[in-house]
Amino acid sequence: MHSPDLVFLLAAALGGALLLGLVAQRLRLPPIVGYLAAGVIVGPHTPGFVANPGLASELAELGVVLLLFGVGLEFHVEQLLAVKVGRSRPLTRDTKFVDPQAHAHGLGAAPAALPLPIAPTALPFGLGEVRAPNRIAIATASTHAGELAADDDLVALGAAAAAGAGAVITPPIAIAATPLAGPRINTDEQAVAWKRIVEFVHGKDAVVIARIATAGAVPGALEAAVQRAAFAGFDMIALDPGPDAPGVSDGVSLEHLPALVQAARGVWPKPRAIAAWIHDRPHARAAQAGHAAQLVRAGASLLIVASRGDAWMAGARLPAAPLADQLRNELGVATAVVADATASLPDLDAAIAAGRADLVVVQQMPGGFTKR
Repeated sequence: MHSPDLVFLLAAALGGALLLGLVAQRLRLPPIVGYLAAGVIVGPHTPGFVANPGLASELAELGVVLLLFGVGLEFHVEQLLAVKVGRSRPLTRDTKFVDPQAHAHGLGAAPAALPLPIAPTALPFGLGEVRAPNRIAIATASTHAGELAADDDLVALGAAAAAGAGAVITPPIAIAATPLAGPRINTDEQAVAWKRIVEFVHGKDAVVIARIATAGAVPGALEAAVQRAAFAGFDMIALDPGPDAPGVSDGVSLEHLPALVQAARGVWPKPRAIAAWIHDRPHARAAQAGHAAQLVRAGASLLIVASRGDAWMAGARLPAAPLADQLRNELGVATAVVADATASLPDLDAAIAAGRADLVVVQQMPGGFTKR
């Protein structure tokens, strides 16, 4: 016959964890916060029901055993054999990131005779038929309210390319009747205006990305804009749904994006890549990862992550890096991280070298960057 203490303990622990876990989710907190609160409530330091400490300790040990057993089910013998702790060899590191002086001493050569290491952001980047000379992309801002791309846009994008950017990103190009001002690509005349600018930027050895604002797009409008972007010679398109508008349910913009990517993929030239712009919501990372997986299946080859951060990330110069890192390593897709205006070149180099992103998106070239 089961002990009453065991029954009461299981009922209180599981019921409290379920209830407070749901409360934590409604408050946009991780469920583990609710689980911890449930443990505090049934513990000896709060009034009311108190769990049997002996039974609770035994159940906790059983839980750890089951957890480790579950982890073991996910491991393969090949993975375990591949882990060779304490046997790393310096010569297997990427020579582009090797300290030149240490490398020189190891080879017995004079340090001054070796070239300086290549900065991670200065390495070339390839995606499909896109070949950028480095991993810094400059996102330009709209310079006028006219719907026709003009000399101001040519100067802004051309200056970004001349400064050394491997890729330049247009201001958001609206394709629907929205308050968003700036050049559009809804007519053949507008496409021809963009073609002149793209050809000019190509002359500066930079990749040109059309950032298409998809908010309010109606069926057919996106496909027409994408076809005109292909005519204009853009190397890549980046579909940007924009952040959720006030009063709109969380994540609605991102939920609609996979269908738009799939529609664009149907008319965009196959060798050219499609990027999707993700506006991070730190409290809903799990949902965002699911939508990002749908974007990849729909045909997105690059995920550009922007974030305003949250209270825990106050002052972060790369607030979008955690999500970009997660998506890159979980989905095996190329990512770009939108940097804060205060980010320095070492911050950008560290993000690339650590494998958190493949590209960094900035507003202007960071100081100290040397074009190869």
